Amino acid sequence: MTGASDGLRMVRSNGYVGSIVVTAVLLYGVGHLVEWQIGWITPAWSDVVWALNLSLEVSLAANALFFLYDHDWFRYPVLAVCSLFALQAVYVLYAVFPFDFGFAWNDIARLALLALILAIGIGALVTAVLAVLHLARAAAHELGLNL
Repeated sequence: MTGASDGLRMVRSNGYVGSIVVTAVLLYGVGHLVEWQIGWITPAWSDVVWALNLSLEVSLAANALFFLYDHDWFRYPVLAVCSLFALQAVYVLYAVFPFDFGFAWNDIARLALLALILAIGIGALVTAVLAVLHLARAAAHELGLNL
């Protein structure tokens, strides 16, 4: 391994640790948001906690795995799975809509959630294609083909 790739590995490892910490804080926040009695969060928040927690837990586990084993052929399929869980979480947020921003702002927030669903869906598709390409490349390398 060269010094440059050692440096890249260190930067990625630090990024994974940072992501784990931020995700853990978000998990705490999602679980305790209703207790903080924020005015625009409705009691329906409890109906979306499961989906948000699941998405965050999958992300936390993925980053822990990446910290231990960080190769493209492994990372992209895991990221595709994470994207699907994120898509589910945002869809549940949209379907339940546990917010009350006021009459005009609720419509804008719903539109923003729809845009987020579209963006995550496109990202999930792109990541899935990249996953297939990286898996095929790794398989070809194992077979001695040079791509």
